[in-house]
Amino acid sequence: MKAKKVTLGALVTMAGIARERRLGFLHPVANSIGGPAVRAMATVGGNLFAPSPYGDVAVALLALDAEVAFHDGKALRKLPLEVFLKSRKKLRSAFVTGVSFALPQARDFRYIKVVRRKPVSASVITIAALLPRRAGKIAGARLALGAMAPHAIRARKTESSRSGPMTKVAARLILNGEEQEEFVDSGSTLLSMLRGKLHLYGTKAGCHQGTCGACTVIIDGEPRLSCLTLVERCTGKSVTTLEGLAANGALHPLQQAFMEGFAAQCGFCTPGMILAGKALLDRTANPTRADVIDAISGNICRCTGYEPIIAAVLAAAETMRRKKKSA
Repeated sequence: MKAKKVTLGALVTMAGIARERRLGFLHPVANSIGGPAVRAMATVGGNLFAPSPYGDVAVALLALDAEVAFHDGKALRKLPLEVFLKSRKKLRSAFVTGVSFALPQARDFRYIKVVRRKPVSASVITIAALLPRRAGKIAGARLALGAMAPHAIRARKTESSRSGPMTKVAARLILNGEEQEEFVDSGSTLLSMLRGKLHLYGTKAGCHQGTCGACTVIIDGEPRLSCLTLVERCTGKSVTTLEGLAANGALHPLQQAFMEGFAAQCGFCTPGMILAGKALLDRTANPTRADVIDAISGNICRCTGYEPIIAAVLAAAETMRRKKKSA
């Protein structure tokens, strides 16, 4: 790795990328490829030939304007990755030797992979963006999409709309029952506003990819992942975070049940679990065990084995029914 250029050999593995401190901006990309055993085997070169909806590394490299070096059987050649991907069928016998790209500012690169099965599986959509910020402007925005075509593609119309002066947008919403207005950068996530500007740390920053559920909030009665929700999309809507559950100095029945049932161990997943549970109980007064399992299926817990969490949600539901009956 030179000061301003990165070259990755074709046989560099995802595990190798994840271990390299200087490639921190690529860690979310590498860690989104299968489990540990897969990442120890999956290579940069191999991923360039992976069919859709796989090939997530190619999405990131396309956003980074990477160049591919390969041997076509006659000579060593270099092509922009975008051209290489379009010609991939004709280059099946090519031997990739490496990829190279300019080293970005870590803050300028973002990557999101949305999957159906947790924790990691084939992509529903993969998005990588390079938004170079210079003197208050975005210059040369690059946006790449995966699982939307036979190979990773550029979103050129969106790129042109993201270039130019960085703008602030007014975020007006009902947060935990109170009107809230903040001015944030266009494209900011709800998670970044809650934690970075409002210091509401009950909403946890986990994977930033929509796979762990730690950032779950409730928007207009439905559970939503704040790491994938743009602030602009919340205008005029009601947002509930963990901080909005307790009332008049008393814990919400869910909070009380989690505490009494030892449903939290490390506690990192707990806010998201509680909000997912509340969304369920707000619409289903007498949920079944299956209802609870489905409600928290998007939230990962590495400590409890889920049983205490399921029991706590069911116990809270019973408490809420009892209070309503006696009211």
